[in-house]
Amino acid sequence: MLTYAGLAKIADKLNDANATLINHDFNTIYTDYLKDVAVNIFAQLIYDHHVPEMVTGKYVLSISNCYISFLSGIQPQLYAKLSRSTSFESMYKDRFIRMFMIYPLGKPNGKKYPPKITPLNLDFMDVREPWKLVTIPEYVLKNDLYERFRRIMTYHTSPGRAPDFTDRLLASSALIEGRDKVLYSDLKFLSLYIPYIYMEKWMSHRYRGASQPLQFDPDAYTVFEVILMYSRHGSVSVRQLMEEFQMSRKTIMNNIKPLKANRLIRGFKSRTDYIPHPEWMEKYINPILDFMKIIKKEGLK
Repeated sequence: MLTYAGLAKIADKLNDANATLINHDFNTIYTDYLKDVAVNIFAQLIYDHHVPEMVTGKYVLSISNCYISFLSGIQPQLYAKLSRSTSFESMYKDRFIRMFMIYPLGKPNGKKYPPKITPLNLDFMDVREPWKLVTIPEYVLKNDLYERFRRIMTYHTSPGRAPDFTDRLLASSALIEGRDKVLYSDLKFLSLYIPYIYMEKWMSHRYRGASQPLQFDPDAYTVFEVILMYSRHGSVSVRQLMEEFQMSRKTIMNNIKPLKANRLIRGFKSRTDYIPHPEWMEKYINPILDFMKIIKKEGLK
């Protein structure tokens, strides 16, 4: 469906509609050209809510008055390729929230039924842009957690869009519980996502100049996940990493460099072992683990 031809076929259903499109794996959009076309179309719909008439071959695509959400999974290697696109910083970066999963922290519960979600109270909502009707109290806006999250969003998107992204996420948290007012609990819950969205800053570099896009480093990201996984049983050695990835010592050490530079991992003077940096764990990961313990004990309300 998420090809040009597929979108052209459902264009009539997207006109004058609120829609959430879910694509389980972005790799299923099978060519680089179609990936680029699809992302451009979604980027337009997210902020402009329309796509002017486009003609290619036997397909004509025109969508108007469409309020869309788009969810998709993407592998690190493919995301690295997408981040090198000339459109990434000029268009994609300001329109999509990228969340990098840290799998060793937990797995899906495997249940065959969806979790219970509080029905939305639509009485006070404008269903087109409901977050605009949600109030964010002054004590939330002046909280240190709010400032911290908004500052991190400036790395994730542009500084001009960071406040809007932050406020929309807070409003969405309130809406899910049927409220038209943000509470401190929404801010605290949102702050748990900091390491998941901040990962991009830690793992990206400008290789050729200040005007070039930040390029995501999938190798460092993959090595970091393995170090996190091994950390449950202690440290991980360079030898173990070499065996895990079937790579040379030099290549492994090159992948480790950005992790050490950003204080994501820490080594030891007496041996070539690594663990996640304690400061990083304390600041970002322990709050998530504590939250998961509470959910496991009390369940989702």
